[in-house]
Amino acid sequence: MALALVQNAQSQTDQEPPATSDLGVLAPAPSFEALLQDAATRQAYRPPSGPNFRINGQNESTLRFTGYVQTRYIFNARDTDVPDNDITQGFGFGELRLAATGNLMGDRLTYNAQMALESGVGRLTDAWVRYQIDEQWAIQMGSFKPAFLWEENSSATRQPLVERSLVDSYFRQSRAKQIEAQYRTDHFEARLGFSDGWRRNLDSRLGTTWGLTGRVSWLPLGTWSQHSDFQAWRGEEPMVALGLAAHVQDGMPLGISASEMRNRFLNDTMIVSWTADAHAEFDGWTLYGAFVGEHDRVPGTVGGGTRDAYGALFQAGYFITDQTQLNGRFEWGTTDGDLGRPMGIESAEDEFVAITAGVAHYFYGNNAKIVADVIVPLDEVGDVWSSTSRGTATDDAGADGQAVFRVQFQFAF
Repeated sequence: MALALVQNAQSQTDQEPPATSDLGVLAPAPSFEALLQDAATRQAYRPPSGPNFRINGQNESTLRFTGYVQTRYIFNARDTDVPDNDITQGFGFGELRLAATGNLMGDRLTYNAQMALESGVGRLTDAWVRYQIDEQWAIQMGSFKPAFLWEENSSATRQPLVERSLVDSYFRQSRAKQIEAQYRTDHFEARLGFSDGWRRNLDSRLGTTWGLTGRVSWLPLGTWSQHSDFQAWRGEEPMVALGLAAHVQDGMPLGISASEMRNRFLNDTMIVSWTADAHAEFDGWTLYGAFVGEHDRVPGTVGGGTRDAYGALFQAGYFITDQTQLNGRFEWGTTDGDLGRPMGIESAEDEFVAITAGVAHYFYGNNAKIVADVIVPLDEVGDVWSSTSRGTATDDAGADGQAVFRVQFQFAF
């Protein structure tokens, strides 16, 4: 090392000195016109890639550790019957995830095992294996999110605001134990999954529950990697993606408890859901819109009848600098007032409208960023649309004027 340092120092002394004028001073700086010409030839901004920790094994098997931390602060102000409850605030973790991913014996067989940490206790989220049959076809089996709402399928680390929409919180598919056939080309994707129902990936009980979920996506412009996030980095090529999805499930697990009889995903309710969405990115702009509907046929054991719910959202983002993005969202949702939240609390207010506005600054792409936003509901918030993770709370009957401020720092590796 010492010899190398000496040789390096000698090579530096052998180099020619900086260009100077005849008077022995440094040559003048480039002209303003030259600087403009240089700026015009610069490449588009690209966020840096992640740290990419990786362990390589024999026979082309790999093990890669990934994860992310989202720590946030939420401040909620609303009118309540008890004045001391008008303000609720505090710190918490949006997500704390650790995962092991990689390939086994080549590139065809991949795996993912992921857990979430909550109050120091680990909870399984994803555990799947995927086999790439050929260039277009693959099959995946285990616990993962069915292909339904695109906002839910897009990673939590790639959202433009602190949290996904409240429409998503009600209609989301979450995870399921399933087997899924996948087909993809450069411009078309189709996925069809068979499961034992949504939102019960940690429920190992057998029963009569079954579910089918299908989604088709068309990508006339751009790449699938562009479609996977909500950041149209400045200088990127345009991207347009359109999607349709549908889901149906019925049945119930064995040994259901009395408290679970109000859970529509467990109590033998037949659920039919559908959605359509569009996503576009161009010249620093990101536009996304979705419409979703759900029809439920409730068994006689919990009252019988049918219920319907609908939701819509539109969100936009624009990069005012290479690393700073302004974002906004408008969302609307309605139910018939009988269904309530998935865990069974009936709602007195079935319609919800809200506007969210925020700003995100990307220090290291989506691997390190800070996001701040404000949610302003335009009407009374019923318990269908209240969400601890989103920061909204149920208004007292006849009250409105709720506002939520959120700020979050994210680190992903």
